[in-house]
Amino acid sequence: MHIPGTIQSVLNLKQNPSLVYTVRPDATVFEALQILAEKNIGALLVMEGDKPVGIFSERDYARKCINLAIDTAAIFFSHF
Repeated sequence: MHIPGTIQSVLNLKQNPSLVYTVRPDATVFEALQILAEKNIGALLVMEGDKPVGIFSERDYARKCINLAIDTAAIFFSHF
């Protein structure tokens, strides 16, 4: 699916466009899962400083971690 425009244009569609949850590449998958649960959200933007370098979603977890029996406390996004 192609979404035209910038990330900002997509964020403007949100109820609160300034509220975006992020995680750093050196965080563990488990830490990201804790944020997802705490904030009741389905995805996090992976940020390296000011630069978005990826996105992590519940679907990523289900497909990559559960299926491969990966220890989420031991794997970092930089290895994901």
